[in-house]
Amino acid sequence: MRFRAVGLIWGLCIFNLIYVFLFCVGKMTHLNFKSTDDPDATIFQKYPIVWWSDLLLVSLLLICLWLYFMQREEINIWFVDICVKNTMVSSILGTIILCVLIIVAGWRLAIATGVIKGK
Repeated sequence: MRFRAVGLIWGLCIFNLIYVFLFCVGKMTHLNFKSTDDPDATIFQKYPIVWWSDLLLVSLLLICLWLYFMQREEINIWFVDICVKNTMVSSILGTIILCVLIIVAGWRLAIATGVIKGK
C-alpha cells in the first residue's frame, strides 16, 4: 500500500510538472494550450485535462491512503469481521460508496469545467 501511495504522489507531481512545462512553453511560443479562448472562462474551463487527471490520481491516492491507514493502525479488525460475516452486503456497499464519492467529485468537476451546466 505504501508504495502505491508513493507512486501516486509521484505521478501526480510528474503530471502537474508536465502541464506546467506545457503552459510555460505555450507562453513563450504564443501557442495556446487552453481548451477555450473565452476570457471569462475559469481555470477549470481553460485546462480541463489537468483537473480531470488530478481528480483521478487524487481519488486513487485517497483510497490507497485510507486503506493503508486502516491496515497500519489495525482499526480494520472490526471492519474485517463485519465483511467476513456479510461478504455480499459489504462488498456491494463498499463499491457503491466509492463509486458515489468519485461520481460526485466528477460531477462537481464537470460543472466547474463547463461540461454540464450547474444551477
